[in-house]
Amino acid sequence: MEPTTAIIVDDEELCRTSLTALLKRKHPNVQLLGTADCAADGIKLLKAVKPQLLFLDVDLGDGTGFDVLNSVDEPPRTIFTTAHSQHAIRAFRLSAVDYLLKPIVPAELDAAMAKVAGPAAETQKKEQLDTATQNYGGARRIALPEERGFEIVDLDAIIHCQSDSNYTKVFLRDKRMLLVCRTLKDIGALLDEPRFFRVHDSHIVNMDHTTRYIRGDGGELILDNGQNVPVSRSKKEELMGRLNKA
Repeated sequence: MEPTTAIIVDDEELCRTSLTALLKRKHPNVQLLGTADCAADGIKLLKAVKPQLLFLDVDLGDGTGFDVLNSVDEPPRTIFTTAHSQHAIRAFRLSAVDYLLKPIVPAELDAAMAKVAGPAAETQKKEQLDTATQNYGGARRIALPEERGFEIVDLDAIIHCQSDSNYTKVFLRDKRMLLVCRTLKDIGALLDEPRFFRVHDSHIVNMDHTTRYIRGDGGELILDNGQNVPVSRSKKEELMGRLNKA
């Protein structure tokens, strides 16, 4: 069996030590590349060694495990290890393989590791993203993960999506703005209709809500909610083609 590279990010030394020993005894195919005791060091370690598997606590003193996950565009398969059950739903929204409560029970770790050996991370993530877009009563709607749950909105109501680091601002027809716990790349994977066009690295627009194009180096689109959205030079030609067919 090929080794699985892994790291542990947990602010409790006893937990790091006991999990390391448990992995060595029960799952010798796991190659532990390092451990970290805070969010900042966890982020550095994650980016430096790029493990296949991440064992991650939620409360890390200087931040949270979610900060660690959100620091990379493509996080590894993640098993949360924590004393707090209330974060489980948010963890699974972020494609966690499993969520183990401390003290870790060896049988539960075995079950989690069996899941790691299942579908590849990209396949699992795609399946979870696919379930977020469904037909509700004949109208195509999308479930957008927020801090406190999911907001289900009509695709027609989405005017503009703007990148905000590891989050995305979604501007709606009713003048609300949702801060969604997904990157713009992930949102783009959900908005898989031709009317949604990524006109810039930081912007996706619903072309049904455009009212005007202003010429320039890349130019700008004016949306029907009054927003001006920049168009990158690399997208200008494709945009012109779309506008000429409108």
